[in-house]
Amino acid sequence: MQRPHFAHVSNFNVGLFAQQAGLTLDEAHRFAGEYASLLSRNADPSKPYGLNEDQYKFIEAGYKAGASGLYGPGASFQGNP
Repeated sequence: MQRPHFAHVSNFNVGLFAQQAGLTLDEAHRFAGEYASLLSRNADPSKPYGLNEDQYKFIEAGYKAGASGLYGPGASFQGNP
């Protein structure tokens, strides 16, 4: 069970992890939306990717923080991973 007061940092970490793993922001949102639709009470099917506004915003913020280089370079794949 996730504590509600950790929701924003959890979504930030999803974005950061996705960026560092070499995923695109679109993939991060898509995978998070699929997860949310199955296991989250915060999913919002009327929104893009099925993510509520806070989920979407904090995933994007985490992704952008990773892309800034603040946490070092993300993964890069050469050829087939």
